[in-house]
Amino acid sequence: MRIGIDGRFIQDHYPGIGRYTYQLALALATRFTQDEFYILASSNAANSRYDLGSLSGLANVCLVPIAALPSSAANLFFMHKTFARLQLDLVHIPHFQMPLNLPCRAVSTLHDLTPWLVPRSMPSLPARIAFMLLMRAAAGRSAHIISGSQCAAQDLHRFLGIAPDKVTVVPHGVESSFHPLDDTQVSAMRERLGLVCPYLLYCGSNKPHKNIGRLIEAWAALPKTLRATHALVFAGAEDARYPTSQELAKLNGIQASIISLGECRSSDLTAVYSGALGFVFPSLYEGFGLPVLEAMACGVPVACAGNSALTELAGNAALYFDASDSKQIGAAMTRLLSENALRKELGSAGLKRAGLFSWENTADKTMSVYRKVMCSPIRQCNYAHPACI
Repeated sequence: MRIGIDGRFIQDHYPGIGRYTYQLALALATRFTQDEFYILASSNAANSRYDLGSLSGLANVCLVPIAALPSSAANLFFMHKTFARLQLDLVHIPHFQMPLNLPCRAVSTLHDLTPWLVPRSMPSLPARIAFMLLMRAAAGRSAHIISGSQCAAQDLHRFLGIAPDKVTVVPHGVESSFHPLDDTQVSAMRERLGLVCPYLLYCGSNKPHKNIGRLIEAWAALPKTLRATHALVFAGAEDARYPTSQELAKLNGIQASIISLGECRSSDLTAVYSGALGFVFPSLYEGFGLPVLEAMACGVPVACAGNSALTELAGNAALYFDASDSKQIGAAMTRLLSENALRKELGSAGLKRAGLFSWENTADKTMSVYRKVMCSPIRQCNYAHPACI
């Protein structure tokens, strides 16, 4: 097959979706060498996270530079010309911003309904309505939809009326670079980043649905003796539109025990995970929850919100709390800091759980969706297409 993947989301502006798209494209092209992959790439977007050269270096991959941004009018009305020129059998759009008049069958990945289900993540009601209209339009133009979790798939059915048989759940994977590191590697990272005391870790953005304000409130309510000998570390790019971890720490008067690393380079991130006493993730809603999976893959005990896709992802390998209750968050952190046996149990269970997820599995299940779409009864198949064999 000649498969197009809209890789314009592989850029700094789309951290989670960018990682999903990049890892999926890499795994697909590596595993299905008989197929041709055309990766649309933004020619004018900031991109410091991903090495597109690792994609273009594959014999069955062609990078197609595109100036039109996914959110532009040009994307909506004129991208069909690009897809037609490439003579694609199928295109995969990993987002709800789907062009009109696509000349081939389309698969979309609709990740979650966060702006609708957590309104303060998108305070403007007109913006939320526009989001839902775009989601509905993308669903209508898709021959099939991929969702990262059963929770997200159920939300698509409940709030958008999408038929369950039009959605296939394909969980994300975790890179092999996320694995437990030895003490020497962790010590080198701690010295380099100034992490001199034991710490709990949060990794992610500061967007409202991530709920870091309540996490910091919970930390501030812990006994001073605990905060005097431990730190709460924040890793991940922060959005300037929202209060940062340092601003919230100052508001609560606990700057001394809050460390903000910002976005860590890839070579440091595994060590930052591996060096933590525990990982805390208080998100109000997740369509999947990649940081939880990464932490488990590094053997770090996880405490996270018992909502959305997080319980589906972590199974029995996490300590759960009510994300709206700072006392419960604080109690979970206290247990991670003080109960050695619990940390060992959760770390071991998380490592085993993470072994169930890989980008290779994600690619295999995604290719099965492509083949299903190409040979669907609603498409007249008059020749021995490779996908039908």
